Amino acid sequence: MKVLFDTSALIPALVQSLAGHSAALQWLEKAQRKEIQGFVSAHTLAELYGGLTGFGKKRPVDVRRVIEVEIRAYLEVVALDAEEYACMLDDAARLNVKGATVHDAVHAYAARKVGADQILTGNIRHFALVCPTPPPVILDVFGLGTP
Repeated sequence: MKVLFDTSALIPALVQSLAGHSAALQWLEKAQRKEIQGFVSAHTLAELYGGLTGFGKKRPVDVRRVIEVEIRAYLEVVALDAEEYACMLDDAARLNVKGATVHDAVHAYAARKVGADQILTGNIRHFALVCPTPPPVILDVFGLGTP
């Protein structure tokens, strides 16, 4: 099974004090054990860095290490090229996507690029807008419990 991890699923996996930590961590560990094929959009790496050094108040050097050791070592990074970004923006405009929801459109496009079966997120509402018809199936990390 191919699963793309959204930023909102990875941050709780990495920060023990956050809601959803246990479920999110179990999904990340499944990817680390190669029980599932884990993916992450390239844009997620920047969002992780920003989220963990900003609201997470972690030291930048520590966050950089965590991204390498916990994420890049186990999850395949998927980057969109310029044409794919243009198509994503066309679809975002057609779907009336506004504001920061466009970031989730980037992740949804990355999931489709690799043929992901599922997107794991803590932001199901935005993904329902940018990915209105499966595949991939949108999974709510906060409502799942144990994978």
